[in-house]
Amino acid sequence: MKFLAVIPARGGSKGIPRKNIVEIEGKPLIEYTINEALACDLFENVIVSTDDAEIANISLKLGAQVPFIRPGDLSQDTTPMIAVMQHALAWSLGTSQIDAVVLLQPTSPMRKSYHIQLAIEKYIKQEADCVVSVVKVPHQFIPESIYRVRNGLAESYILNSDIPATRRQDKPAYFARNGPAILISNANLIKAGSLYGQKIVTYEMSDDDSLDIDATCDLELFKMLMASRRHPTG
Repeated sequence: MKFLAVIPARGGSKGIPRKNIVEIEGKPLIEYTINEALACDLFENVIVSTDDAEIANISLKLGAQVPFIRPGDLSQDTTPMIAVMQHALAWSLGTSQIDAVVLLQPTSPMRKSYHIQLAIEKYIKQEADCVVSVVKVPHQFIPESIYRVRNGLAESYILNSDIPATRRQDKPAYFARNGPAILISNANLIKAGSLYGQKIVTYEMSDDDSLDIDATCDLELFKMLMASRRHPTG
């Protein structure tokens, strides 16, 4: 099977200005994702989809392909990701047949090449329409743990249910998309306007590896995580 890696990186960002190329420990944020994508040997191409000349130049120097500058109408805050992936896929189909597109957000810098590899292997083995990376929801935030307050009294958020169990071991597991750090979608589904299809398989990642850079505090947390991995006993 042939896989296309797409790293979407607009020039505009509101929470952190120029977020995709903000420097962290001497590297632009996007470098962490480009490096791991290039380290995975399962891709036909690793492309950066951007509307920004500076991001394009940085990406090219790092070894990614930037075969086009994304049009302005596909680079708005409201632009759906499916449109970005369709645009990238349309370019790729002009050069080679692609079976699936792997979306790698540059705001997930803790994701490693082995995560990508394992997710792709899962996609192939389970003949999935889609693989989406997820993180386990903390037990105190799942529906069974949540109360409504009505007339000053607590009642279970889940209707027709007793007050939720307090023991973590007794609670069911829930999972949330983690960015997603990895999203693998069948090419035919993308062309038809869908990212997920019917057979959706999850790939679980740890809390730390699921870090999503959205605010300035996330940058500081990323620095701390990187430092702790360099000096695990310190």
